Amino acid sequence: MRTLEVEKKYADWAIKHLKESHKSESGARQSIQETQQAAYNKITKNLDSLRAMRMNDEIDEVEYNKDKSRLMQEKEKYEQLMADISRRQDQAIELSERLLGSCSARGFGYGMGL
Repeated sequence: MRTLEVEKKYADWAIKHLKESHKSESGARQSIQETQQAAYNKITKNLDSLRAMRMNDEIDEVEYNKDKSRLMQEKEKYEQLMADISRRQDQAIELSERLLGSCSARGFGYGMGL
């Protein structure tokens, strides 16, 4: 393994950029997660209401199955969207850890293993 020495000012710049990126990314991710979770919660509430309506004979089986199918598809879509957000967060964490690990102090600069 070779080592590439990176001047401290460049390593500091990379860490500063990483912090700014993290702040922006985490804020956007949080907002998206809240929106998606609210939509998901609404769908599950609608499924509960639909089931109650069917048990009370307020809707027939055909209408129940049609609405249930639509809601289940929407629910699955939001489950996938939320899983994607989680994967993006995991990737960002991994990238940050690699960068921070590569920018550990070594001599006059920061060492980056190649």
